[in-house]
Amino acid sequence: KAWRCFLGWRKSWLSRESLAFGLLAPAAFAAALNLIPAWIASAVGMVSVFCSVMVYVDTHRPFWAARWTMPRFFGTTILGGLAFAACFNATFSMAAVVCGMLKLGWESLYLSSDNPRDSRARRLLLGPLRWLQLARFVAGLTGIALLPTSAPCGFVCLMAGEILERIVFFRAAAAWKMPGNP
Repeated sequence: KAWRCFLGWRKSWLSRESLAFGLLAPAAFAAALNLIPAWIASAVGMVSVFCSVMVYVDTHRPFWAARWTMPRFFGTTILGGLAFAACFNATFSMAAVVCGMLKLGWESLYLSSDNPRDSRARRLLLGPLRWLQLARFVAGLTGIALLPTSAPCGFVCLMAGEILERIVFFRAAAAWKMPGNP
């Protein structure tokens, strides 16, 4: 009964995400065969990522607010594409380096946020999750450093950093309305 995931597309971001990602593979395949322009497949991919972002934004958790989640998800998408392209064409390596630095810089801004709604997640990031957070930044910076000279190794390090970032993303999102919270 997996087909039921499409029934709520008018109200549910999760249903929209299922639809969008379901269209992505056929669109990418059609673009690879030159049946449709590549920009159409790219647009379907970006809509898919937007739907993924909105699944988390809709929870109203402060750490998953749109201003923090959109740059993370779209940054991962663009960085992954540029770093993968740099493995085959060195002209993409500098763009990937700049994108990686911007993404890491944006993520570090959260640690210095003075918004009281961000304090719970910030305490988690600087407390129990500090080693994961540090490993994420080390892997990201290592990948950025390796991209110009050894793009495949840089790509692997960047993707390891992005996986760590996603682990931190899920662990640091403290809900406001959990039992026992003020």
